Amino acid sequence: MDDGESWISVLVVVALVWGGYAFFNDDESDERANSTYKSETYIGSDSGDDGYTWAENNDPTTFDECQDQFGTGSGEDDCNEYVKDNYAGSNTFNGYECTEDCSGHEAGYNWAEENDISDEYDCDGNSNSFNEGCVSYVEENY
Repeated sequence: MDDGESWISVLVVVALVWGGYAFFNDDESDERANSTYKSETYIGSDSGDDGYTWAENNDPTTFDECQDQFGTGSGEDDCNEYVKDNYAGSNTFNGYECTEDCSGHEAGYNWAEENDISDEYDCDGNSNSFNEGCVSYVEENY
């Protein structure tokens, strides 16, 4: 073998070793294991009491803090439950508990009224409060 073929052989071996390392090394598992938080947003699963647990550790005082942290879903609902349990009382809208000002319930009710919704199964928006407002319209009118 001459010097040119030797260097090519060395480069091939290095490439194979590097490729094998990259293939079998799962950097994402380290990231998942070490990050309960990403930026400042909780990335735990959206089941059970993750929102409540986060709230116990971070002590939010308003429902807006829960929504900022979780968006909509069960994490936000659980966080809101913590706020209700530990801070000022909550309002209701046609028997449904509101998070703060009942605007989501009012929007769902108004939407159902404007669209003449008569079946609560048609109340399937992205917000629990919107859906409850929609259902309250159906319950009240049908």
